[in-house]
Amino acid sequence: MPKQLANTLVYMFLLLAAEKVTATQANNQESLSNSYPSLNKFSPKPTPSKSNSNVDNPMDASVTQLLGVPIATLFGKPIYHSDCLSRSSGIGSFKVGFQRLVLTALKENFCRSKSLSLSQKDLDTYEEKNPLLGWRAIRFCLHHKDIFKVQMRALLRASVHGDLRIMFPMISGIEELEDALEFLEETKTELRNEGVSFDENIPVGIMIEVPSAAITSDILAKKVDFFSIGTNDLIQYTVAVDRGNENIAYLYKSFHPGVLRLIKMVIDNAHEAGIPVAMCGEMAGDPLASVVLLGMGLDIFSMSSIVLPTVKEIIRSVRLDEAEELVKKIMGMSSSLEIDKYIRAWMNERFENISE
Repeated sequence: MPKQLANTLVYMFLLLAAEKVTATQANNQESLSNSYPSLNKFSPKPTPSKSNSNVDNPMDASVTQLLGVPIATLFGKPIYHSDCLSRSSGIGSFKVGFQRLVLTALKENFCRSKSLSLSQKDLDTYEEKNPLLGWRAIRFCLHHKDIFKVQMRALLRASVHGDLRIMFPMISGIEELEDALEFLEETKTELRNEGVSFDENIPVGIMIEVPSAAITSDILAKKVDFFSIGTNDLIQYTVAVDRGNENIAYLYKSFHPGVLRLIKMVIDNAHEAGIPVAMCGEMAGDPLASVVLLGMGLDIFSMSSIVLPTVKEIIRSVRLDEAEELVKKIMGMSSSLEIDKYIRAWMNERFENISE
C-alpha cells in the first residue's frame, strides 16, 4: 500500500475515533463516579490552584475527562516522532488527526502540546558524550527546521478543533526563545498565505527546566503566555545529578533548598508578569510536595491520572493560609533532610499514611 494512502487512511480512522470518544464519555461518567466516590466528598476550598492530568494519547484524554479534571495537559510524547522525521507531506495530516483526536476527547478543556523533545541520539545517527546537556529539544528543532516545521504546522492546524497551547522545551535563555517565536510566526504567515485556518491567538509558553531559565524567568515571562516547570530536569541540572545513576541517585532531592528557591523564584516572577505557572514534573504528582507547591502559589498541577485523585483530595482539604505558612517555615531551613523531615511530620498530622 502506498505510504501516502496509508497515512490518509490513518487520518480518517483518527477522525472517526475522535467522534467515538466524544459519544462514549457521557456513558462512562456515572461509572467513574462510583469508582472514585471520594472525589465527590470534598467541598471546594479557597485555593486558586488547579490539578490536571498528563496526556500522552487519546485514552489518557478520555480518562482525564472522566476524572472530572478541569484541565488536561502535556501532550508531550507523541507516537509520531519517528514518523515526522520522514518529512512526508502525509505525516502532517496524521499529526493533525492525532491532535484533533486528543482535543475532541478533552472537549472544553485545554491541552498544552510540547514541541519535539527528542535528540540526535534518538535518531541513532550521532553519539554524544553527554546527551542530557547536548543537542536536544529546542536546540535540535532550531537546527532541523524542516522537522520543526512539520510539527508547528500540525499544531496550528489542529488548534481550530479545541483549546490547544504550544510549549517549547529546554529553553535556556532569551535568544532561543526569540528564535522559536520567530519561527512560529513564520509558520503562521505561511499558513495564512495558503488559506489554512488556525487559532491566531494560540497561547505559547515554555518549559522551565534549566537553571539559567529559572534565574532569568523575569525576562522570559515578558515574552510568553505561561510557564511550565519541568522538575525532573530542573532538579538534576540544579544539583548536578544524573537521576539514572544509581551511585549518586541519593543526591536527587526535590526538597533541596536550592531547588525550592528556584521554583519559588519562577512562580513569583511569572505572577509579577501576570502569567500562570504549571508544573509537569514528578514533583507535581508527589503527595508530599502538593501542599508546599500550593503554598508557593503554583497555579496548575500536571500529573499522571493514577495519582491525581490523591493529590486532588489533599489540595481540597488544606487552607491556602496553612500552605503558605508551611512554605514560610521550610524556606528558612538549610538542608533537604531537615525540610523533608518537617514536611513528613506536618503531612502525617493531617493525612493518614501520606508519607509512607
